[in-house]
Amino acid sequence: MSEATPPIRSESAVTEGPNAFAEDPSRQLESVFEAIYWQRMQGIELINPLLPIKASGFRLWEGGWVGTLLTPWFLNLMVLPADPARWEGLACGERRGLRFPAGEFPFAGGHEPGIGDYLFCSLMSPVGDLTDAQAAVELAEEVMTLLMTPPEPAEESTAAGVPEQRLPCASASRGLSRRDFLRGGSAVPRDDRLIHVER
Repeated sequence: MSEATPPIRSESAVTEGPNAFAEDPSRQLESVFEAIYWQRMQGIELINPLLPIKASGFRLWEGGWVGTLLTPWFLNLMVLPADPARWEGLACGERRGLRFPAGEFPFAGGHEPGIGDYLFCSLMSPVGDLTDAQAAVELAEEVMTLLMTPPEPAEESTAAGVPEQRLPCASASRGLSRRDFLRGGSAVPRDDRLIHVER
């Protein structure tokens, strides 16, 4: 989502006007996904009941609100519309890359009543390895710092022999680097059934 990145566009994108958020959408996200948790996710084996539903770090970025959403079944980057004139969404399940200071990341389209259209990038699903709720929230907050920080030379290449920095609580048992985790490295488990809750 920079000057070099074309608008978020799709031939089959939702044509209705988006629900634009004039203010931080964190509370609305938490409310909607709290309802989803109790109404749709009960009895699903891969749910981690230790984790809260927490939206973190939302900030304005090129016409949208960008932040993280932690739930008992995923940790996602989320983009919601702030300026409807600049928002061109994706239909549910469609994908495209969006560019941030840390690089380009794949996002898919989603929709939920009470939120409207949004974009999401799955970082971790399921989230069973996150057994400390506070550490998981701190991880979600750290992700936003990383997303808005250009990669350091040592992170771009390990050829210089400089170890990559590690996330302080990003699945420490897996030893993922900052770049590995933010980019959804292969060590991060994924379950596509839990990444997006269909309408």
